[in-house]
Amino acid sequence: MPAALAIIIPACRIRHLGDALRSVAAQTDQRFSVYVGDDGSPEPLEAVVATFRPQIDIHYQRFQPNLGSTNLVAHWHRCIALSKKEPWLWLFSDDDVMEPECVTRFYEAIEHRESPPVDLFRFQLDQIDERSARTVRWPDHPPYEKSNDFMRALISGEKRAFKAQEHLFSRRIYEDTGGFVNFPKAIYSDYATWLCFSANNGVCTLSGPRVRWRTHPLGTTSGRKGAHRLQWHEAARLFIEWLAVFSKRQGPEAVRIFQRFGRDFYFRELAQFRPVLTRAERQAATSFAQRIFGGSWIAAYVHLHYRLVHHKFIFQRLIKPYRDWKTRRASTPFSQSSARPK
Repeated sequence: MPAALAIIIPACRIRHLGDALRSVAAQTDQRFSVYVGDDGSPEPLEAVVATFRPQIDIHYQRFQPNLGSTNLVAHWHRCIALSKKEPWLWLFSDDDVMEPECVTRFYEAIEHRESPPVDLFRFQLDQIDERSARTVRWPDHPPYEKSNDFMRALISGEKRAFKAQEHLFSRRIYEDTGGFVNFPKAIYSDYATWLCFSANNGVCTLSGPRVRWRTHPLGTTSGRKGAHRLQWHEAARLFIEWLAVFSKRQGPEAVRIFQRFGRDFYFRELAQFRPVLTRAERQAATSFAQRIFGGSWIAAYVHLHYRLVHHKFIFQRLIKPYRDWKTRRASTPFSQSSARPK
């Protein structure tokens, strides 16, 4: 059977590229082709890719100029364009890891039709750190989820992870919808795109093997505290506006979900910014929320302040002590690091 799966890796950094490609080469089912799109990196990515050519069907393309720094979604699109009409696409990354049975599990699902016909699959997710040690095992997704249930889980604060790298999608839905929704720095682009791709047929979860998603200081998520702060804020507003239109297109139930959970989702996202929002930013966010969701300006302002204070409390009482403990633990010999935070 010819390969039905293209694994797309937009690449820019060499640091963990070898780990990502080793996890691909270790797949127990080799019916796939890999396409690595070098986003004008100053690092020798091609040399790393070349070491895997004897093991897997891998293709490398260097692009100029760098596009990811200004339009990351456009770079994703040009990387996907490298593929050769395989009916299924997996947009992976240059620093994450897939467990060895992932491709096998995918083929089992499409060949044995274990789920209703869908255009979007996903794996369960673990979170790892710079040293590839697991830091979080995220709660499992349900075996199957309709689009409205997916949207509710996404914006209501369910303790699940929704990342780009654990999703596989059909080329048909990718082409029919025009690809990934484009937001600044691709922030929330995966959220919006998965909702689009699941709009008609939902999303199926592949049980068993997991994807390991890596967090590190160079990741986009750190931008809430640094150079990409303005883009984060703009992307949050654009995503909420996009979600308002999408929910209307999906029908009354989706609109109710959006109206019930959308404002709190927006404020929860803003509460994670460091340093905290300025007075002008708080006022602008409140006015935006009132325009989208209605209600009084004062009620929205109080809601935003509740989220800011709540997140500060959680950060100071729970998150910061845990991070401090991890730092101390990493700096002590293994034999002395078994103590737990009190």
